[in-house]
This record gives sequence, C-alpha cells and structure tokens, in this order.
Amino acid sequence: LDDKIYIRYSGYMGGKKELTAKEILEKHPTRIIEHAVKGMLPKNKLTNIIEKYLKLYVGKDHPHEAQIGL
Repeated sequence: LDDKIYIRYSGYMGGKKELTAKEILEKHPTRIIEHAVKGMLPKNKLTNIIEKYLKLYVGKDHPHEAQIGL
C-alpha cells in the first residue's frame, strides 16, 4: 500500500499532489475501486451513465437484498 502512488495535477504550477494507496484508503475507502473500474470502462459517452450504477459500500451492511431465483 505504501508503494502505489496516485497522482493528481490541477494544471497550476505546484499543483501536483501525490497520495499513497494507504492514505486514500484511510480517507475514502471506495475511491481506489472507483478509479480501477473507471479505467476499465470504454472511453465514450456511455461511461458516465455506467458509472452512475456502480454502488460501493464499506463493510457488510448495505440496503440491497439478494435476488432469489425460483
């Protein structure tokens, strides 16, 4: 977790920010998975629509039920 570095750049001088995976997990636990999924999606107009359906929860509790096949 300390070796993986995520880099952001605002476009301004000195606007480069580097965070390790460990720091991101502490602040925003779902952001690493969101970033990975976004990188796997096609780069077209449907990407934003598909991203809206992604739901991530921290821990075991979530408001959804499993589908039961009869």
